[in-house]
Parts: sequence; C-alpha cells; structure tokens
Amino acid sequence: ISLARVMEVSSNIGTAKIALELGKDNFYKYIKIFGFDSKTGIELNGEENGTLKPTNMWSGRSLHTISFGQEIMTTPLQTINSFSAIANNGVLIKPQIIKSIDSVQKSTQPVIIRRTISEDSAVKIRKILKGVVDNGTGKGAKIEGYTVGGKTGTAQKIDKSTGKYSKKYYVASFCGMIPAMEPKLVIFVLFDEPQGDYYASSVAAPVFAKIAQRSVQYLNIPKDDIVIK
Repeated sequence: ISLARVMEVSSNIGTAKIALELGKDNFYKYIKIFGFDSKTGIELNGEENGTLKPTNMWSGRSLHTISFGQEIMTTPLQTINSFSAIANNGVLIKPQIIKSIDSVQKSTQPVIIRRTISEDSAVKIRKILKGVVDNGTGKGAKIEGYTVGGKTGTAQKIDKSTGKYSKKYYVASFCGMIPAMEPKLVIFVLFDEPQGDYYASSVAAPVFAKIAQRSVQYLNIPKDDIVIK
C-alpha cells in the first residue's frame, strides 16, 4: 500500500517499513527535530521531557516499535506542537499561554524554535493527514463545510504490576488541524483509559469534531469545503 494509505489505516507494519527505509539515525534525528524528548519551554511548571532512549540503547526491534509509538513516551504538548509545525509549513514555534484571542492578535509575537522540514514536505504531509480524515480512521473528525487533517492514536499503557504493555488500559487520541491545507487551528483530544470502546477513531475523533465545529464558528473561520448544488 502507499505511504498515504499507511497513514489512513494506521498500519503498524507500514510505519515500521518506513522507519527501516529512514534508518535509525535519520529517524532519531527527526524525532528530536520535532521537539520530542525535550521541553517546549511553555510557561508552566512541571513540564516533562518525555522518554526516548539514545540509539546505542535500542534493541533489534526498537526502530520498528518506536515507529508506531512504543518504546517512547511523549507529552500531549509535544504532540500538538509537532502537528503545529506541520500546520506552520514546517516551522516549530514555542507554545505560549495566552489571556485571550484578542491579546494574541494585538501583542503576541511567535517565537521560532527551528525549521523541522521544508515547506513542500509540510504541504505533502497535510495532504496525507487530510486523507486520514477523508478516507481513513479519522472519518469521525469530519465537519460539514470544512476540510480537516489529522491522525488517530490508540496506545497501550504500561501495566505497572507487570511492566508490560496492558491489554486493558489504553490512551485514545486525535490531533487535527482545520482547515486541512491552510490551518488556522490545531486541536488535540486525548482520553486516558476510556471505558468500553477504546479506539481513537470512535472515541477521540468525534470529540475533536464537536470542539472544532464550535471553534470555527466562534472565530468566523471561512468554510473551505463548500459543495455547489
């Protein structure tokens, strides 16, 4: 299947093959470039680095498993900031606490951390993320009149009693941007240990849609997916 389809169906095998093509050094480099395993610098106490072992501590399967989210721990803020870099044409920006939307428009200046990827690559990734919502696991995030791009995540938690991945406790998440190709908002929804259905596609994505729907109305963001009848 294509790389785009790998993302649409959340194929662990597909992401492992992509990681193998990159090689562990390149893969590790880009994990770090996007801000994982380091604090974002936001004005909050207690921010964590997350966890990522250096490559000399990786096992023979680490490259495969890290590609789909195991052997690595990240914070929600790191996740949404990495998606925001894609939305910002590849530029990683320091997140800031704001008092109001008006205060951002009047006085807040973005603090650029670094460029992660080229603008062209960021556009290609946004197209892939749009495909996840149009054709894949993110269908629940669709909003009438708007294009949405994003990615579901269904992660096993560590069972503290065994030290192994749990088959009972999960984290379900959806991180998305709207409009998909010229994003104005990036929103991250996370459920810690959802009860019953734990898949992000049916738990987190629909909540993203509800939040995004009200947000675009409040901010008067123009529709970009209008069907002319």
